[in-house]
Amino acid sequence: MIDSRINDMYIINENNINNDKYLSESYLKSIINNHIKIMNSINYLVWKDDSNNLYYKTFDRVKESGDKEYISNLISQDIEEDILIIDDIYSTKNYITKTSKYGYSYKYLLLNLIPYKVFNPFANLQTYYNVSLQKHFINLFRYSDYLEPRLSYKEHYSHINAKSQNDNQDSFINKFIFNLVTNEDDYNTIINWLSGFFKTLIKSDIALVLMGDKEVSQEIFLDQIIKPIFGNDFCTTITAKMIKEQPIHQIIEDNIFYHIDTLPNFTAISKQTQKLLNVIVTKNIVTKEDIDQSDTHIFGQTLITSINLNYHLIESIKDNCKVIEINDFKTIIKELGCTKASFYREIEKDLSTFSSFLLNFQLNKELSDKLDTKALQNNPYINNILEVF
Repeated sequence: MIDSRINDMYIINENNINNDKYLSESYLKSIINNHIKIMNSINYLVWKDDSNNLYYKTFDRVKESGDKEYISNLISQDIEEDILIIDDIYSTKNYITKTSKYGYSYKYLLLNLIPYKVFNPFANLQTYYNVSLQKHFINLFRYSDYLEPRLSYKEHYSHINAKSQNDNQDSFINKFIFNLVTNEDDYNTIINWLSGFFKTLIKSDIALVLMGDKEVSQEIFLDQIIKPIFGNDFCTTITAKMIKEQPIHQIIEDNIFYHIDTLPNFTAISKQTQKLLNVIVTKNIVTKEDIDQSDTHIFGQTLITSINLNYHLIESIKDNCKVIEINDFKTIIKELGCTKASFYREIEKDLSTFSSFLLNFQLNKELSDKLDTKALQNNPYINNILEVF
């Protein structure tokens, strides 16, 4: 978190104080401290772009954009305090005598201290300061409790140092995945695909395609396992409507898992769908030439679920897909010897154990090479991680 050290970074111009009681140094520092407290109370989820356009992720997880007044009102509603976004610390003088609609004095957020946005899954830190740019940055990525253990994993593909593959084999979710598929090769593919990503958060060039019972592939594998571990806010289901109405960079940004369900529904816009699939599966960076926008970095794995797969729609990425037929739910719970109710309870209880299993799983080198990425190590975005404040 940015703390009171920001006082030392914010140069208070004595010439602007002019012995005004409202602009004493102690008063100005109190304004900065209040700014910090407000930022902490909203988990630093307000940011700006280079044109000073403001963005805010509300407490109900809706991303909003607007001017200072609009975003001020949203924040005020969320934290139930009277917040006013103003340009800078000296602007407070213009509002000293004003009171809010509730009759209280405003608390100020300073636009010039509101951070710029970055999305960096490789750091479990919320704020950065770049000394050379003299800019604050907010990292919008947040680690889930289940994902945090990966921070102790230092080597990107440490086959030698990994613990025994048999550790945590009693994981209920591991047993579920074993019974999810019809053969051991498919089980090994899914576990290596998941474990490699869990350890490194470096995307694979392979989309996992699960074909069969939707309750199993989407409602359990995705909703009950993938989302809690990797973070609900960073797993997006891409719909035909999104592809039709939103630019590609808007669909893919700020996510680490992409899900597409029921590909036959996409037939009418197959060209757009194929373009999107090609982008999210085979690329690590989407350039201006790809999407007619500024470069967008792609961090996410791709999961496709479908009852009956339309192979025509994945023609452009067929070499980058692993299609796996899955068992239905009744077959799975019969093999596991549990009821539907007890099954869901066991899944929830096992998330921590399964996360440990993914971290400690010894990757199969030959298989993981097939699932490997065009490494992001040469990605300038990652090589130039901002200095931590």
